[in-house]
Amino acid sequence: MFAREELLKGSRCCGAVTHEGPFHNCIDCDSLAMYCSTCIVESHRHRPLHQIKTWNGRYFEDGSLANAGLVLHLGHAFTSCLTGGGRFHNHLMTVMDITGLHNLRFTWCRCYGFSNLTEELFRLQWIPAMLL
Repeated sequence: MFAREELLKGSRCCGAVTHEGPFHNCIDCDSLAMYCSTCIVESHRHRPLHQIKTWNGRYFEDGSLANAGLVLHLGHAFTSCLTGGGRFHNHLMTVMDITGLHNLRFTWCRCYGFSNLTEELFRLQWIPAMLL
C-alpha cells in the first residue's frame, strides 16, 4: 500500500530513459510502474478509459489521461483529410463506463465522405446519451 503512495526518485519509463514529471500510475493496469505524461499517453493510446493517479509532489491524486495529453482521433488520420486538416475539430466529452466517469479529448473531421460524429461513436461501440 505504501509503495503506491511514495514516488521513488529516478522513476523510469520507456524502459531505458529517465523522464521528468509529472509522473502517473495506471490503476487499471494493476502495476506499480510510473510513467511520465508522454509515456502514459503512448501506452494508453488504445485504452483511453483507464484510470490514472498523478503524483503532485506529495501524494497521488486522481488524474485523467485527457489531462496527461491523450487525444483520441475519430474518423481518419490527420494526414488523410480531404481538406488538408482544415475541418478537424477538438472536443472534450464525458464518457461513462463501469469504472465511472472519464473526461476524454478527441478530434473528429467533418470532411466530405466520412461519417458523422454519432456514427463514429457507434463504431467505437459507445452509445451517445444525448443527440449530437
